[in-house]
Amino acid sequence: MSGARWHALRFCTAPVKLIPAKVGEGTRESGWGGRLVAMSMPTPRQVVTEWVAAFNSRDAAVAASLYHEDATNIQVAEGEPINGRQAILDSFTSFFSCVPNSYTRIEHIFGDGEWPITEWVGCGTFRR
Repeated sequence: MSGARWHALRFCTAPVKLIPAKVGEGTRESGWGGRLVAMSMPTPRQVVTEWVAAFNSRDAAVAASLYHEDATNIQVAEGEPINGRQAILDSFTSFFSCVPNSYTRIEHIFGDGEWPITEWVGCGTFRR
């Protein structure tokens, strides 16, 4: 339905395992300048917050970069799972084109290790 508006839809994503490249406990060591440097890893809450910021600024590339190369994104509205970072990027690009004023607001974030559980509200106007 062109021009349909959805209002304050409440969603709960639970649980979502974040990728090891983006989330970890404490620090990791990385090669830099020929030596190992300890780097702090973001928490699951930080990754979810970064994803929401990218989503709300409609930055499909940054949002997709938070997924593992082989991630599967399951969205009920899509019908079928979206497999792989490139397909997730394409999906976000298409979504932002169809719902240019979309936004997401986090209601609650809970977590268990590297598993965040997020309740969020999303709104926007769909265009074809």
